[in-house]
Amino acid sequence: MYLMGIDVGSTGCKATIVDAYGNVAGSSYREYKTVISLEGYYEIPAKSIRDEVKNAIKLAAKEVKGDIKAICTSSFGEGFIAVDKKGEPLNNPILYIDPRGKEYLDRFTSDQLGFEMYKVAGTEPQKIYSLPKLMWIKDHQPDVYARIDKILFVGDYVLYMLGAEAFSTYSLATRSMAFDVINKKWSDEIIDCAGVNRSYFAQPTASGTILGKISPHVAAELGLSNDILLVAGGHDQPCAALGAGVNKAGLAVDGLGTVECITPAFDSPIITPGMVKNNFVLVPHVVDGLYVTYAFTMTSGS
Repeated sequence: MYLMGIDVGSTGCKATIVDAYGNVAGSSYREYKTVISLEGYYEIPAKSIRDEVKNAIKLAAKEVKGDIKAICTSSFGEGFIAVDKKGEPLNNPILYIDPRGKEYLDRFTSDQLGFEMYKVAGTEPQKIYSLPKLMWIKDHQPDVYARIDKILFVGDYVLYMLGAEAFSTYSLATRSMAFDVINKKWSDEIIDCAGVNRSYFAQPTASGTILGKISPHVAAELGLSNDILLVAGGHDQPCAALGAGVNKAGLAVDGLGTVECITPAFDSPIITPGMVKNNFVLVPHVVDGLYVTYAFTMTSGS
């Protein structure tokens, strides 16, 4: 039996196949370029993500002789791909370093002052998150906004592309600034404050949920079996934490990548002014019943 994990990062994607004992049986890494505009906008072409993820899957799968039983994904946060009713991408994921959206933050700091918003969303209002980017699209790209059926975070989009219904894992949804991290549902209050369409947000889903099987069409395109299960993953940091053994409260991992991030786990939500003051977010872990936070620096290994 083989399992495939796909990680979609900000500079490339990697597909890794392991056997039932965790031994690596196949792997492929594919790079893509960030597009930087004259205005200082940072995007990754959605087509590049789609094409290179498919290439990574095909190349990794060629290295194993048995059937792959399941595929799961992780990805960087904040960036999303909006799709139309046919599932076609309408935009490129906007990266967290992109300045767009900062002009909308006053709306939240006046209506839902810092700590009060943290109690719901697990974070203070910041321009890095998905919600201010969606507000920018509504005002500056109304033709794109009007055609949106769902917004999908990048790792969730990959499984959608492979045949899953539209969904949002809890940990990636938290990177939107619109998710209620305690009740694990979209916050109607925050979404109403933003003035965006509630129906655009996909069904919140726990990590580890079986979403269905790969579509026969995509399986044929990639040379895979029709019986592969698609399993909800999550944000890259808690996924990496689980991979390093952070499966109970009191454990932590220091991950090095484009961002260095220390991810500790705890068994109940910590909601204090100190968490807000020190910019410690509150995130549902990919392990059910646990929460994590992030202590990070933007300048690391990549």
